[in-house]
Amino acid sequence: MKLISKVYLLLLVLLCFFALTCKKSPDPATTFFNGTARIKGAIYVRNFFTNTDDSAKAVTVTFYKSGNPAVKYVRQLTDGSFDISGLTGGDYFADAQYNFKPAAATKGILFKAHQPFTLADGEFNPELDIRLLPDSTATPTLQLLVKDAKGGAISNAQVCLYADVNSLAANRGTCGGSLKNGTTNSSGIVVFEGLQQISYYASVSFSNGNTILSNSVNDIRAIKIASTSKLNIDSISLTPQGNSLTLLVQDQGNANVVGANVCLYSDATLLVKYRGKCTGSLMNGVTNGQGLITFSGLQNIPYYASVYQLAGTDTLSNKGNDLSNPITPQAGTLVTITIKLVKQVPVVSTSLRVTVTDAFLGLMANTSVCLYTDTTLLVKYRGQCSGSLKSGVTDVNGILTFDNLQPITYYLSAYKVAGKDSLNNKGTDTGTPVKLSANTLKDITVIIKK
Repeated sequence: MKLISKVYLLLLVLLCFFALTCKKSPDPATTFFNGTARIKGAIYVRNFFTNTDDSAKAVTVTFYKSGNPAVKYVRQLTDGSFDISGLTGGDYFADAQYNFKPAAATKGILFKAHQPFTLADGEFNPELDIRLLPDSTATPTLQLLVKDAKGGAISNAQVCLYADVNSLAANRGTCGGSLKNGTTNSSGIVVFEGLQQISYYASVSFSNGNTILSNSVNDIRAIKIASTSKLNIDSISLTPQGNSLTLLVQDQGNANVVGANVCLYSDATLLVKYRGKCTGSLMNGVTNGQGLITFSGLQNIPYYASVYQLAGTDTLSNKGNDLSNPITPQAGTLVTITIKLVKQVPVVSTSLRVTVTDAFLGLMANTSVCLYTDTTLLVKYRGQCSGSLKSGVTDVNGILTFDNLQPITYYLSAYKVAGKDSLNNKGTDTGTPVKLSANTLKDITVIIKK
């Protein structure tokens, strides 16, 4: 019994000893500020590739009072969060920096924060979140936010970056010839790295069903890269686009044709004259990797598309159908048309293709065309075709082709009776000889007048 009493007494002595000697360690911040206020929060890094806040894991943060930066509390975080007590009331700053490499970036980017906050004595702020913003980039970098007319972010918008407005205008809606191109993410953000400190121009489009949005009305606005080491930020608003036309070019096997030349005309006469050259076309371009090309800013009028591609020694084109199916864009919608290319058989005969128009260059269908080598016969039988070597009537596109001719000089008489009026090319029929070369196709235009 005495032994138990002695052990009990010894335990009491030990407890008293520890109670007198052991004290709770003070919060490190108390050493500097000796207060009763408390803060709790997390540090995030602003990922400008995704427009999201990502947690900054291993980051150093420094807290100090405004006007007294020498007295500071430095905390090394491992999980991006902090909980600090022992602060006094007053105005503070939280400084932090973090080297962060977003998944889409090629190099790490330095992010910094210099965030003010205010505490009262004894206050507890449980939501003091600190957001780090990009301070320097490895290369000149541009962040673009694409939004609609109401300010909402647009994802999956195609953004094409050019250094000059002429290249943009020639390839608007196709990204052809662009220096950089990309697609906006779910936050409407696209980022381009490795730029130069110059002005760029962005052509942006977004298709949703048959409706297309674009910045075609102001895509020649310059976007200046003002800094080579800071993030350059800009935004682009899209509006419903005017008439647009997308052409899908395929071969006879329904395979998409990449790199086909597409020439858009509103004047069929010019198409015939410059077929295979694109000269005189209103717009032209080359199909992309999916065999597609889009033309924007069109009028609500019929257009003709002449398409061709050189494939080795062969030529693929839509010759024969390029005038038979005019395309009329509809206001505010994106019309998509499929064009088939076929292999063109080399010309082995001497041929003459005649396009007949009126004085206003309107195509004249059902016009009689008479071919002579003797101007005396032409004058004698003008308006009848009697004595002509060959004759025929133009099709709905005002075209008539004569094949298997001789490589000599011919004269043409063309006429059409329209009600009480008679239209013809009298005055030029004998004064405009047409000389043909062997095994070639020659295109000419004949104008008939009242």
